Amino acid sequence: MSEHKLQPGKLAIERLSSLGRGLGYFVQCEETIRSDMRTPPAIDVAWKKDEEQDFPLMIFEVESSAGNTIANNALKVFSQTNQDFEKPLFFFHLVMRAGKHTSRIDALRKQYGTSNYRVYRLDTKEATNLIQDIISQHRRLSLHLDVVLICCLLRDGWEGLDLGAILDHAESLHFDTTFLAEYARLSVIDGWFLNRFVGRLSKLEDAELLRCLSVKYETFLGVSWHAPIHLAMLARAKNESADLFLKRLRDWQEKSYPCTMIGPHFGMSRDYDQFILCISSGLWSSIAAIFGNADARRYIAEQMHVICEQLRGAQDRFALYAGVWLLHVSASVGDTGRFEYARSLVNDRGGISPRCVSDPPFLVPSFEDLDKCEWDELLLNEKTLVPPMEHFIEGTYRRVCDSVGDKAMRLGIGMLIEPEWSDWFGSSTVAILESERI
Repeated sequence: MSEHKLQPGKLAIERLSSLGRGLGYFVQCEETIRSDMRTPPAIDVAWKKDEEQDFPLMIFEVESSAGNTIANNALKVFSQTNQDFEKPLFFFHLVMRAGKHTSRIDALRKQYGTSNYRVYRLDTKEATNLIQDIISQHRRLSLHLDVVLICCLLRDGWEGLDLGAILDHAESLHFDTTFLAEYARLSVIDGWFLNRFVGRLSKLEDAELLRCLSVKYETFLGVSWHAPIHLAMLARAKNESADLFLKRLRDWQEKSYPCTMIGPHFGMSRDYDQFILCISSGLWSSIAAIFGNADARRYIAEQMHVICEQLRGAQDRFALYAGVWLLHVSASVGDTGRFEYARSLVNDRGGISPRCVSDPPFLVPSFEDLDKCEWDELLLNEKTLVPPMEHFIEGTYRRVCDSVGDKAMRLGIGMLIEPEWSDWFGSSTVAILESERI
């Protein structure tokens, strides 16, 4: 076919080329079918596994309209002997404007419908079918799908696509991804994907598939501690089922292992010891904030109390870190007993800087990482006794934020895909707990 001159056809070829490269293929436009002819016919877009292949895996022909010559572009491929031209895995025939007169398209479908060939009218909803079929053919060749890249390509320029239907189809094809990490990353730039993330997470959780799937986050929290974060996010998104997700959180915490999953079980490994000392209190507090359920927060405060008891004699860096976070979680649900325990832990050491209480770190470094850190210095400045809970709630530690639910979900996403030392985890957790007292 001669090179396209009309803009719609040129744009379609550009998009197909970008999509092919995004899926990992070598893309060639105006690929000649035979080299032994003076003026050999050419294919609009050919996808090959690599540049060294002689014959394409997938072929795309783009028609501006369903004109008299439309059949020639199918004939030039299927009329060749397989000695001269090996047939593609699939032939996608695109018509930009089919209009109401589709007899030629119907004839093509009847003639070549038994081959790996389909016609798509892009002035109808068949553009979605085209992308679904492309992904199906890709799955025959590869387990990998770059969901982030493909979604960005499809959202940029392709008109009339039902991206939700396309992703539903892709999820059903069993690629080597759970899609969760990809949706989480995309949700940072487009809120539409946050709902997609929750929907996918809910399906996997209901089917009890999460524990047997590889959830491909790239952070410590995402890899090792995604289970309680997931449950907290589901409870926040599906508030009517919060009790169910709390039960699952209890089961995960208490029944996954001979001992609790997050608890002061020192001596099992150096890495686990450091996790309990340096991160666990911030992690539990963030999970409590995201959950947004009074019973869940009381349960989490109970688990944090157990850790605090074991750290009462520890160095200030760790004991006060755990104590401050227990103050916030217990105050958010009016748990006076545990608040007073945390208050006494702090005040028995002479109090603490108000800044340390109002803006505690999500994590603190171990002594193996740093002999001294900013947290250590802050603990020594302007030491003040923590007041009783009613004054704590209404006093200088009070912080209010808008859109608490959205902030909680964003916190959950961040914890899954961003490094655990991100500064905003701690401040967001405090803001949610302080704004949403239950």
